[in-house]
Amino acid sequence: MSRRMLTATALAGVVGLGAAAVVWWVPDTGDGSTIAPSILGAPDGSVLAAGLSAPVSCDDLGATMAALAEAHAADGYGRGIGNPMWMNAEMDDAGGRTTATAGAAQESAPAADMGSGAQGASLGGDGALASTDGTNVQEAGVDEQDIVERVGDLVVTGTQGVVRVIEVRDGVPVERGSVQVGQWNDLGLFAVGPDRVAVVTSGGDTVVRPMDDSPSRSMIRPSGGQSSTVALVDLSDPDEPTVLSRLDLEGWTVDARAVDGVLRVVVRSEGPQIDPHAMGEFRADREMDWERATDEDYRRYEEEFAEEYEQRMAQGMQQLTAADWQPHVRVTGATGTDTVEPLVACDRIGFPTAFAGMGTLTLAAIDATGDTLAIDDATAVVTSGENLYSSTDRVVIASTRWEPCCDDTPAPMPEEEPLEVDPFFEEGEPAEPAGAPAAEATADVLPMITPGRPGMIWGGFPSDTDLHVFDVEGTLVTHVASGTVDGSLLNQFSMSIHDGVLRTATTDRDQNGNTESYVTTFRVEGDTLVRLGQVGDLGPDEDIQAVRFMGETAYVVTFRRTDPLYVVDLTDPAAPRTRGELKVDGYSAYLHPLRPGQLLGVGQDADPKDGRTRGLQVSTFDVSDPTAPTRIDVEVTPDSGSEAEHDHHAVTLTDDGLLVLPIELYDQSSGTSRLGAMVYEVAPDGQLTRRGLLDAGTRWELRPRRSLVVDGTLLT
Repeated sequence: MSRRMLTATALAGVVGLGAAAVVWWVPDTGDGSTIAPSILGAPDGSVLAAGLSAPVSCDDLGATMAALAEAHAADGYGRGIGNPMWMNAEMDDAGGRTTATAGAAQESAPAADMGSGAQGASLGGDGALASTDGTNVQEAGVDEQDIVERVGDLVVTGTQGVVRVIEVRDGVPVERGSVQVGQWNDLGLFAVGPDRVAVVTSGGDTVVRPMDDSPSRSMIRPSGGQSSTVALVDLSDPDEPTVLSRLDLEGWTVDARAVDGVLRVVVRSEGPQIDPHAMGEFRADREMDWERATDEDYRRYEEEFAEEYEQRMAQGMQQLTAADWQPHVRVTGATGTDTVEPLVACDRIGFPTAFAGMGTLTLAAIDATGDTLAIDDATAVVTSGENLYSSTDRVVIASTRWEPCCDDTPAPMPEEEPLEVDPFFEEGEPAEPAGAPAAEATADVLPMITPGRPGMIWGGFPSDTDLHVFDVEGTLVTHVASGTVDGSLLNQFSMSIHDGVLRTATTDRDQNGNTESYVTTFRVEGDTLVRLGQVGDLGPDEDIQAVRFMGETAYVVTFRRTDPLYVVDLTDPAAPRTRGELKVDGYSAYLHPLRPGQLLGVGQDADPKDGRTRGLQVSTFDVSDPTAPTRIDVEVTPDSGSEAEHDHHAVTLTDDGLLVLPIELYDQSSGTSRLGAMVYEVAPDGQLTRRGLLDAGTRWELRPRRSLVVDGTLLT
């Protein structure tokens, strides 16, 4: 990179303090400091819950965030704009975690039930788990946002930022009306009444708080990053759907759920940004003669530019107020009037006792059953967050920590070479077709933050995962406990609550790239998330590809070259054990409950020699004997893939055994793809029959993504 290019990079724009921070201003930590002492390591201060330290005022919040940004400026902050991949490094005993026995925790506090929640499907349930609107969901009674919903007799879709209302007349879909809600992104829809749909979307660039143009605040950009929108759409006139109420939230949506019309929306905001260029051109740029510059001129330029840059950033930090660190929401009513207010109160923002970043993760409850949306209740944690699990009365948010990467990480799998194109309907041949002692029950207790301790790094690999548990009763949100589990989670199905016990499935990776997967159980005891038991040795040197918790059993799929399907017995949460294992070619990326003793898997066939994927694979399994699971049947479509492999909402399984999956068929010779939906029949004994392909052509924007049956007609 030339010196001129380096300068252009340095001039790129604003520096986000949530995702990246450069701080030269140190707040006064002597007598009279407003920094919340509990957050910075002193023994006193307020406690929100479960070891989270809470500021006692908004002034405490602002001073504490500024102090933390200062403390961790050298750990990866300030390396660019927007959202660099900053990571949370493991701390040593001086500033890191300590361990206490579960027995000690039990003696110090009474056990609190995790909450029964929806128990999840058991084998022997009523087939596909689905909410009343047809969306394939993880837990009964907990609706999930999707791009299509049944609302009464209407079908509502949400793509490209538009809510479209469809009526099915004698099997023919007819568009009635539409309304623009988002931009060019998918919308998350929830049916919240006989003629209402709630919309949750992220990715917009809506400015929730206008910038302050006063000279003293010229460099402050409020809560940078994306914004999220929650809207309530009235469908009483299908030809003219209207937006009744709208909320624009600072941050992007991690995920959302709905129970009895109350939305549970999790958003991640990155905090304020400082734009050092808002004060005008840098003096070094004005004085630099780029055409005649010598090496000495370049050296002097870089020194002067860096000095002025530091000065401007320090000035910008001094401009920050407590409100800059607090995420906000803009409320738009039916009259079009806007009001801006805090998304979450300052004293409801909890700080983990181990530094986990500068972003604010907020869980908000929003009653969508009326005519006006509002933030009914919210609580937040200063951390990141990737995966959301919800039962009817509990929400768990997972936040991955990261470790520095090493030089000897194993090379990735070889890239797939063009394969011979097999006949489209040639059936794949199925391949021919352990317990571990429970770990000692321990409770991970996180210490207070040590401000000067490096906690964030640039680049790395996933390490442990923080789990934040919330109780949600109607519109009331309460943080209950936080804890840590070994390794990282795949997705929402890696978490489940059953009979008050939180279960997780994770893959742990060391610095040499070696992996091991675990199923771990937890219970809330007092204000601590205590580990009850753990079983490991699942897929050594493989990664988890699919998980499904069903009743007191976990089904875990790992893969590198072949697919072991593990059956884990969770009858005794303190002593989980592996009961059975099945190895087949390929892997399942999604597991779905079928009839009693049966399981459906959707994933990829793979070459057992090198692990190269070969096409969409649908399998049925007999798990009636947990010690000896078997594959009943398999259907392989060569050179193909499906959205259902990474989004379970794309799976449609009707009560009479009709299975429909979106599919993309690759033509290796021409480099083109055909798009459609594959239709299967799943017989009561688990046998699979491919019924046909709904061919939608080659236009990507017209690809089938969801399917549903309305009055005997299959719609995509």
